[in-house]
Amino acid sequence: MPAGDGIDGNWTGSRAEAAETPDFTSARSTSKRKMIDEWVTQMKVGNSEAAERARRVHVEKYPDDDERPSAAQARATASTSANAVAAYPASDFLADVRADGQVNGIYCGPASGLGMIKTQDGVGFHSRKDGNLPYQVHMANYEHMQTDYYGATDWARGQWRRGVNNWRGTNYYTQVGGSVSSAYEFSKAVQYAVNHDSKGVGVSTVEYVGKPHYNEHPNRLIGHWIWAYGFSQDGAYTHLADPAHSLATFPDSQPRFSIGRSTLWLNVEEHGYVN
Repeated sequence: MPAGDGIDGNWTGSRAEAAETPDFTSARSTSKRKMIDEWVTQMKVGNSEAAERARRVHVEKYPDDDERPSAAQARATASTSANAVAAYPASDFLADVRADGQVNGIYCGPASGLGMIKTQDGVGFHSRKDGNLPYQVHMANYEHMQTDYYGATDWARGQWRRGVNNWRGTNYYTQVGGSVSSAYEFSKAVQYAVNHDSKGVGVSTVEYVGKPHYNEHPNRLIGHWIWAYGFSQDGAYTHLADPAHSLATFPDSQPRFSIGRSTLWLNVEEHGYVN
């Protein structure tokens, strides 16, 4: 398969499944969504104590979600983290973002997942599952995203979440279906992940012929994985890394781009996000 061609009819390595994909609702994801909503709401009015109380209620029940920034991100974002308690920032970004391009036409999932992990956990962060070094072919193997086995990183199978969690040796990431969420809730998920945990958010998108596309993608049916590393204008804009920039069939796409949350949601709501 030529590197620029991807999946016939879908391109880049995800799938544009039918709308009846699962919403992945669980007690844990519901609790996490509720906690994030309360945390961001309280932080924006300067009530950091109430924000922390809401967070503690959730992580005491689900300790997998109680992650702190890696040493590298903690050092890089020390100034913004220190200011967050006193004044919630209108914009915040992970440091030293890795916007890795996908090495072939079906590796948007492995490329985005590893770019996020290299950014938040360290460039040399090897797999806690099988010890492999951070190469896309290793993230695509059966122990992680299973991209090679299925020929894509499907949203409906939860492969991206599985791969990232297995690589990191944690159960931090949960999957949220667009059918149970919204553009505003997604924006809050990015704000919490970046500002509190110094983590990225995986985003599964679908683009249809003749309908909205983003980051100068071609007018084709595209199922695609990208990841969010920051926000600006009080969460109205999301900043993302797009692995398709390395493909010959995406000549105008940029490694990093920003987009209004409501505009992006047009391409997210059929699938969802992983936070």
